[in-house]
Amino acid sequence: MADDIIASARSMTTVADGQYVAIGTPKAALTPATLTAMVGMAQGNGAAIDIAPKVNEAMTKLQTVASSSDYPANVNAQNALNTLTTIQSKLFNKDDVGGFGAIVGKVDAHINNSNDVLNTTTFLKDSSYSDFGSGIKDMSSMGDRGLTNVFGSLPGAGAAMSSTGSMFNGIDIKHFGTPSGLVESLQKNKLANATGVNQKLVDAGVDINDIHNPVYADKISSVLGSIKDPAAINTSADQFGITDPFAGLPTYTGTDSSLYKTPSFLTGGSATPPTATTIPAGGTGAFGAPTTTGFPTASGYSTKATGIGADIAPDVGNAGGIQSLKDLGDYTKTARPSDTAGFAGMDSLTSKFKDMGGGKIVDASKAPSFFGSIQKVDTPLTNSAHPTLNSLITAHSSTITGLIGSTTVPTHQDFLGPVAGCSELDALADGVTDDKVTALNTKLASTNTFLSAAGITTVTAPATQTLSGVMGFATKLHTYGKDASTGGLGSMLKNMANSSTKYGEAVKASLAEGKNNDLLSANGIGPLKTNPFEGVPAYAGTDGSMDTNAAAKMMGGG
Repeated sequence: MADDIIASARSMTTVADGQYVAIGTPKAALTPATLTAMVGMAQGNGAAIDIAPKVNEAMTKLQTVASSSDYPANVNAQNALNTLTTIQSKLFNKDDVGGFGAIVGKVDAHINNSNDVLNTTTFLKDSSYSDFGSGIKDMSSMGDRGLTNVFGSLPGAGAAMSSTGSMFNGIDIKHFGTPSGLVESLQKNKLANATGVNQKLVDAGVDINDIHNPVYADKISSVLGSIKDPAAINTSADQFGITDPFAGLPTYTGTDSSLYKTPSFLTGGSATPPTATTIPAGGTGAFGAPTTTGFPTASGYSTKATGIGADIAPDVGNAGGIQSLKDLGDYTKTARPSDTAGFAGMDSLTSKFKDMGGGKIVDASKAPSFFGSIQKVDTPLTNSAHPTLNSLITAHSSTITGLIGSTTVPTHQDFLGPVAGCSELDALADGVTDDKVTALNTKLASTNTFLSAAGITTVTAPATQTLSGVMGFATKLHTYGKDASTGGLGSMLKNMANSSTKYGEAVKASLAEGKNNDLLSANGIGPLKTNPFEGVPAYAGTDGSMDTNAAAKMMGGG
């Protein structure tokens, strides 16, 4: 039968007698050594883990002095020994090594949390809200990443983006609404040649393979502004689903005959312009009236009669309207002013999202929903009490110190020294002196403080107001805040948050941050972080040295 078995280490299956037989895939952390250790731990009585030998030696020496008649050394030694054994009972039971493993995990978590919170508070004390990005001025604006303050109106930003249809889908956010972004879109959608854009750009001296180079910005804008062919504009608008390109715009009421000279769009030819015909003379009835020869009188391209949305357009005479291909990328020409009221402009949007790490736009039509889901919680009490980050963090310092048990990050030895060994016990193992006993007592007092802070007290009365406990809950608020539906955990906690205190405000703000972080993450925006380079002008030169050795391999050359 051996000849019939084919084993695969990768798939962890065998084929035995023509049938597949599953083989359990081993867990990476389980090896012969760890399995053996596990069995020893299960046996208990110190078979795998016990109190360190050096600690036992020190305890033996302390017991010898405690049993002597040397006063007050005997009393001091006995007191130190009693404190040591009490702490050991909190940490280690040789018949419950699994329980000791849980305690070690608790110690490790406390140390990691201490390190995180102290690093964070040290950083925040030396920071300003504005270090985290434009528009961020306080706890409230930190929650929505400063978007409201920068954009002015989130609904307005959504309306502006969606009004351009699919024009800028697949285009980097930093080029959204720009002439070069419009050209990139035309090129990707095979319209740059048909509309004559590519040829006109070449004629203007623009490298059509480097359209985003700032040196070409003015030329590109000028070229797009010069293309006023109605067929080119209409075809492009249809292609990108710009269904309401004249919404809120001034109507065009001219009679420019060039509007009737309609090129046959994709062939390069021209349709026959309108011919003179016999029409009724002005001021008379159509039937049986005197006639004259001429061109029909009609309104031009974007008229109140034919322009989409023209019925709601403000009347400002003959100005305005979609006059060129360039206008299709301009939200002020494609969106109703009432919908974009308060919006600070496309430059603010592209700059902010670029600094936040935004990439390519997937679907601009979803912008209203995206911005409508951003939450903002006002924090007037916190802002009043702590106008700066330094003020806020300084106010929390004493509580944080109490939660950690120290102003510095504890070590594993600070917790486990009484069972695993420490310098004070090592010294006592070599002989007992009053100074060594005093040093041990100081060390044990510190250990007791840390154990209490970490909630390692007694089995019957575990502490819950620990760093790990409250920090774990607070940092989970971001996760809980994702579910803001009625009856969802985020909603329930928001209901329970005390609105009359800054702490309650912080709970609500944290929940909103979680909701926004989740939303932003789904759209390619990473976690909140300080950006010291936001607002710094980008290098716009063409210095060849900037390209020198661009593909050099770091730490190895080549």
